Amino acid sequence: QQYAKSRKSGFVGFQSDWTDAKTASGAQDKEAPQLAPFYWGIKDVQYDDAMRSNTWKSAMLKKVAKNIKLPSYIDSRNDREFRRTPEFWFAGSGAGAMAHMDTHTMTTISIQLAG
Repeated sequence: QQYAKSRKSGFVGFQSDWTDAKTASGAQDKEAPQLAPFYWGIKDVQYDDAMRSNTWKSAMLKKVAKNIKLPSYIDSRNDREFRRTPEFWFAGSGAGAMAHMDTHTMTTISIQLAG
C-alpha cells in the first residue's frame, strides 16, 4: 500500500521499479518528505478489522517475527508483543513516512528502508 495524500491509493503490487513511484505525500512542511512511501503492515494479518491485503499471510508474519531481535534497551517482557507488531516502510528518493501517532497502545517495530 502506498501512503499518499489521498489515502485512497489502495494496495499495489510491489515491483522492482518501486523506487520510481512518485505519489505526493501531502506533507505541508516543505522540509518533510514530499513523496509517499510504501507500507507493509504485516502485523495486521492477525486483526480481523484491520486494513490489509489478501496477499498478506500469517506465515509471513511468523517468518519476520522469527528474525527480529529485541534491542537490549527494551525490557525482555515486551519481546512477544514486539515480535507480533512489525511494519515496514519502503521509501524511494524523496519519500518517507510522515510523523504520526497511531491509535494503538502496543509496542511496534517500524523498519524503514530507503532505496
